[in-house]
Amino acid sequence: MISSTENIDQILGQNPVFNGSTMAFDLGVTSLPKVDRLMHFLTQWRSEDRIADMLLLLSHPPSLAVGARELNQDDLLKPMTFFENSEIKLYKNLRGGGLTYHWDGQLVCYPILKLQSHEQNISNYM
Repeated sequence: MISSTENIDQILGQNPVFNGSTMAFDLGVTSLPKVDRLMHFLTQWRSEDRIADMLLLLSHPPSLAVGARELNQDDLLKPMTFFENSEIKLYKNLRGGGLTYHWDGQLVCYPILKLQSHEQNISNYM
């Protein structure tokens, strides 16, 4: 369970890659619930300027992530029993909005950034 700086230090490891003022951390294969808990702390700390901008680089075990919206069964290209029989777990999280499938070897990048007010719109940010 992630509950302290010590736990987070253990998860992030001791070898970040620095690029200017941004750090990147390779977390290897990490479960969705573990990353959600980690991001909860990191985004709070970033908003308080306790940490710098960073990138989390990782992959998830095969899994389905459902964001803030309710799961719409029509979004699934196969019946839910297919995923259950394939041992592909379904996780609910507070981030995002829709349904995302994570597969073996997929690189996932989670930026932890403190955006200025004019950057908090995807069109303006890009």
